Amino acid sequence: MVTYATLVYFYALSFYFQVKPVIVGVIVTLIFTGTFLLPAVAAVLILRIGRIRSLEMTEKQERNWPLVQTAIIYSACYYVFDSEIFQPFIRVFILGALFGMVAALFINLFRKISLHMIGTGGLCGGVAGLMISGEVGSSSLLLAACFILAGLVGTSRLQLGAHNPRELFAGFFVGFGVEFLVMVFLL
Repeated sequence: MVTYATLVYFYALSFYFQVKPVIVGVIVTLIFTGTFLLPAVAAVLILRIGRIRSLEMTEKQERNWPLVQTAIIYSACYYVFDSEIFQPFIRVFILGALFGMVAALFINLFRKISLHMIGTGGLCGGVAGLMISGEVGSSSLLLAACFILAGLVGTSRLQLGAHNPRELFAGFFVGFGVEFLVMVFLL
C-alpha cells in the first residue's frame, strides 16, 4: 500500500510535487523493495522455518513475527528516506506506515485486526492529512477514490471470510488515524 500511495502522490498530485520521472522511478523502486519485496521475502522465510502455517496468517498469533520484521524493515526504509533529497511527505508517510505496523502489532496481541484495512485507511488518512496540512489543495475526487478503494478492499476481505466487520473497521480507523495525525502534525 505504501508503494500505491507513493504512486498516487507523484502521479495524481503531480502538479504539487514537481519531480523528474527518473527520480520518481528510483523512489518508487526503493519504496517497493523496502515496503513490499523485503517483507514478502521475510514472510516466506518465516514460513520456511515453521513460525507460520501459511502466508495468509489467518491466526492472530501467526502475525506477530511478520509484523515485527515488517516494522524493522519500515524503520530501515524511514532511515534511508530521512534525507533532504527526498520529498518530506515520503518520509512522513513511511513514518506513519511504521507507526501503523507498530499499532497493528500491539493490537494483534489482544485482537485480530485487518492489516489490509490499516493500509487502505493509511492511504485515505495520508491524502486527507496532506489536504489539511496545506501540502496539496483540495483533492476531494482523489480522496473519494481512496475511500472507494478502501470499501472495495474491505468488501473483498469480508467476502473471503478473512475478517469480520469489526476487524475491518478497526483496521481502517487505525490506519486512517495514524497516517492522518502524522501528516498533519509532522508536515
